[in-house]
Amino acid sequence: MANGAHLAKLKAGVRAWNAWRDGQPEDSPDLYGADLTGADLTGANLSGADLSDAKLAGANLRDANLGYLRHPAGSRTTKLVCAVLTEADLTGAKLNGADLTGANLSGADLTNASLACAKLTGANLAQAKLTGVDLAKQKLKGVDLAAMMLAGVDLRDTNFADATLPGADLSGANLSYSNFTGADIRSQQLRCWLVPEDLQTGNQPKGIRDEIIAVCDMLVLVVSEHSLGSAWMETEMEKVAQRQMKESKPTLYPIFLGDAVLKFEARWAGYLRHISPIDDFETWKDDEFYQGHFNLLMYQILGAPLSKFAAPQPEINHP
Repeated sequence: MANGAHLAKLKAGVRAWNAWRDGQPEDSPDLYGADLTGADLTGANLSGADLSDAKLAGANLRDANLGYLRHPAGSRTTKLVCAVLTEADLTGAKLNGADLTGANLSGADLTNASLACAKLTGANLAQAKLTGVDLAKQKLKGVDLAAMMLAGVDLRDTNFADATLPGADLSGANLSYSNFTGADIRSQQLRCWLVPEDLQTGNQPKGIRDEIIAVCDMLVLVVSEHSLGSAWMETEMEKVAQRQMKESKPTLYPIFLGDAVLKFEARWAGYLRHISPIDDFETWKDDEFYQGHFNLLMYQILGAPLSKFAAPQPEINHP
């Protein structure tokens, strides 16, 4: 329940509110659960406030300060846990370090907002506008990014684990080193799984057998030397190899981190070496190398005949 005096001061207007905050810079306003639907809070100093469960749908928060409250006694985080910010105007807002866990920001305008170090786990950003927002290295685990316009956005080293991205536009985005484990990117016609290297046959992740073997038109498989001896890998890849041979078209595109597969004696590994264009991404941390090889992989997956791969393929020296 919000502090009645704090809420009354805020409703008296932003100018009076900010003057009060300037006089008591160490205080953390208690606005928990406050109903501020449609409120004009342009430029309001809400740093360090507790706005958890607050209703801010349609509110004007342009240039508002919702970031850290910095004070000699110690910094405090603005709390917006499970707050409702649907279609709120947060253009240019400062949300540095804000706790937006589980917040509903669907349709919100976050153009040029600052989200550095903000906590967004489980937040709903469906159809939100993020033009000019720096999401590089951001933790977006479990975040709803449905129908997001992320074209050309810098998303390097961003954690999208378990995020929902149906309808999101990722064209031209920099996704280097990003984690899409468990993410729903079906709109991109892609699905991601992480299979532990010690996973044994019969213990595969729920649904992965049917989805890999029966649903996927093609499978890009990233394999390290540690996973080559996995019983799960042997069983599932035998099935993929059989399907590829039966359908007489590329199904599996393996990517290896090192040359261990070239020395591996298992039948399925030999079969893959024979029929598939195997690429070595061991030096994937080199941006120029990674971009060139990734572009080649996309060229292969988009359906060009195998005979056309030779010309654009970078030289890879295998022993």
